[in-house]
Amino acid sequence: MFVPAEVWHRVMRIRDPIGGKSGSAFVVEVDGEEFICTAAHVFDGAAPAKIEIRYDRKWLPVDVHVVGVGSPADDVLVLAATAGFRRIERGALVVQTSRAEMVITQDAFLLGYPFGWEAYATEVGGDWPFPTVKRAIIAGLPPDEYPRKILLDCQSNPGFSGGPIALNVPETQDWAFAGVIQGTHLAPINQTDQSTSVQVPSGFCVATQIDCVTNLIAGRASDAQPSSPE
Repeated sequence: MFVPAEVWHRVMRIRDPIGGKSGSAFVVEVDGEEFICTAAHVFDGAAPAKIEIRYDRKWLPVDVHVVGVGSPADDVLVLAATAGFRRIERGALVVQTSRAEMVITQDAFLLGYPFGWEAYATEVGGDWPFPTVKRAIIAGLPPDEYPRKILLDCQSNPGFSGGPIALNVPETQDWAFAGVIQGTHLAPINQTDQSTSVQVPSGFCVATQIDCVTNLIAGRASDAQPSSPE
């Protein structure tokens, strides 16, 4: 199985022009409008009016408006360019909006720019840097203290934050974005004397479910409950 171009063509490296922090982002399209999705902590939870996008080995300034900021637990940020920017060039992509469509142990892929790594292949990617890809499986849904999260059986690396979790929808040819990468899951480990504990990487990656993004695009809170079918 390979990740098709229609997926990785939507992944971008972005930067906060004020704080200088960089991360990953991806574009979804709803009713013909593009939305830039990332992790809120890439911008330290702020609501930016301008971002920078990596293109042709340079940082391209893009004016944006905030579509929605997720709850602190959800850690998602949705933006839209005010004018003069469009990323999607080809292909239609299904947006997965419910974890009920996921299957535990199915293959999933993390896409982003860990450590700021970039690769270029102009014959297929033009002047956009290729993302780095990690293959994992949907390992499970975390306990109640991690609502609206997905666990993957790999460790995220700095720079993957804000990138997508992509997967092939079972029994179809469709690809979908299932979540937004939040980062490496940390677990408390007791010290030898049992008096204190430290947070260490558990070996899992945590992602926020994509319905938090689609809630924000629809004008709802990121943690809104799905609407009941009529």
